[in-house]
Amino acid sequence: MVTPTASASTPLGAGERVWAAFSHRGLPYRAWWAQLSPLLSEAARAEYVYDDPANIPAMRLTSRIRLAPRSPGEARYTAAVLVPTSLGLFRLDLERHTTKSGWLLFAIKFPPAVR
Repeated sequence: MVTPTASASTPLGAGERVWAAFSHRGLPYRAWWAQLSPLLSEAARAEYVYDDPANIPAMRLTSRIRLAPRSPGEARYTAAVLVPTSLGLFRLDLERHTTKSGWLLFAIKFPPAVR
């Protein structure tokens, strides 16, 4: 289980919170969804509502969750967080609508070994 350490207002902090909620596979669906859904964009809620935490494979972090590198000209409204696990590298794509709004997950990119 991941314990978020970065501020929730940062992309890293939002990514840590998303990962902690998403990867909490021992919860019943309703409890899992209740903690995950507020961290998701509207499109992501529509996509992940049918996921079942019981189907998330067992894995462990192999190093710290970190921000993906970005180019200086990249939009300030998107960010990516990398989650290195024993099953491969997950990528959490985040978005926000203004520079003052919170970060929300809009997609999880799974490593090839996990489908």
